[in-house]
Amino acid sequence: MISELSGHIAEATGWRLTERGLYRTVKRLQDSGLLSSEELDAPRTGAKRKVLVLTALGFGLLSGIDANLIDLPGRNAPTA
Repeated sequence: MISELSGHIAEATGWRLTERGLYRTVKRLQDSGLLSSEELDAPRTGAKRKVLVLTALGFGLLSGIDANLIDLPGRNAPTA
């Protein structure tokens, strides 16, 4: 979960985050009600795997931020 999330963040922003820092950030977002996690059975092994889910509150916040982003000169526009 964390390594996959770290890869997505690095790809989208160019930021390199430590696993420790990312775990702490995810915990804070969960405590704030912006993210929740679900435990699902992993394919083939059946081991439990946590999947992060953006809550309605988190989606609203992210939508508001996205609506107010400004593209700065010399910076690549975000891709969907």
